[in-house]
Amino acid sequence: MVAAELAEGPARDFLAHELPPLGMEADVVPAGDARAWRRALRPTTRVLLVECPAGDADAELRLRTPRVLAREGGVVLVAVVTGDGGRPLALGADVVVRTCAAPDGTGGSEGLGVVCGAEAVVEEVRLKAVRWGMRPVARGEG
Repeated sequence: MVAAELAEGPARDFLAHELPPLGMEADVVPAGDARAWRRALRPTTRVLLVECPAGDADAELRLRTPRVLAREGGVVLVAVVTGDGGRPLALGADVVVRTCAAPDGTGGSEGLGVVCGAEAVVEEVRLKAVRWGMRPVARGEG
């Protein structure tokens, strides 16, 4: 996985502490550095991860290089959205993960909120969520 530098601590912790025991590596690169993105790609790269924080007017710029590389390399582009982070699906993301707000109103995130994308990709995310102990709720469930 190649990921843009992430602002939120939980996302950084996930990349640094949760992925390695699963046999996965994540290279973290500056979001706007096209050369760094290209250098970080490996034959084993399957996912590019970009964060689209609330109020980010530059979501299109943030997604441009990863979108091109994802199409060239046949990998999945995932956009993690906090708050109103734009419209990443319309900008070329394959999967959008919207975090849910912390119940205490601090603006932090508590976990996955909504996952959007192609049906097959969303199903794969659902299966992994179940494996990791989450209880996904399907559309229409409360």
